Amino acid sequence: MNRKTLLSIAVFAVVLVGAVLYFKSVPRSKQSTANTSTTETSDWKTYTNKEYGFQLTLTDAWKGYRVRKEIDPNGITILEFEVPIKDKEYGTGTGFAPPFLMAVYAKNQWGMVPKEGEPGGNDRMSKSDTYIFTFSGGWTDTPPEELKNVDFHIADLMTSFKLLP
Repeated sequence: MNRKTLLSIAVFAVVLVGAVLYFKSVPRSKQSTANTSTTETSDWKTYTNKEYGFQLTLTDAWKGYRVRKEIDPNGITILEFEVPIKDKEYGTGTGFAPPFLMAVYAKNQWGMVPKEGEPGGNDRMSKSDTYIFTFSGGWTDTPPEELKNVDFHIADLMTSFKLLP
């Protein structure tokens, strides 16, 4: 073999070994994770509610969202996290649909509502010194057609829930 061929092989070998060592040293989270179920949340947006003292994070699927506050007949606050839709006749006809609902109970209201596992009961998410927070799915019947395949990461959204100091 001539000197030029040996030099080319040596350079190729050094590059190959370097690439192998690099990919072995890069943490798995920075490598491609096409077949994993982890959720990257660094580009999620933080929603903060100072009135009730909590925050949570929302993905890009929530673009253009709004939070509508209602008080039910028992005085319980319902926060409807809604996203814009094209179907103006869906639900309330406002052009928004709620993939996620949160109820905020004052501690004295908690005894008058069904508990987890009971008919009409909501799953408790957290509690503060003043409030108890529960969640439920927002669709009144079925989601609007345009949102049937949208992943709102509801489980991750609930996990991101934090009380403010």
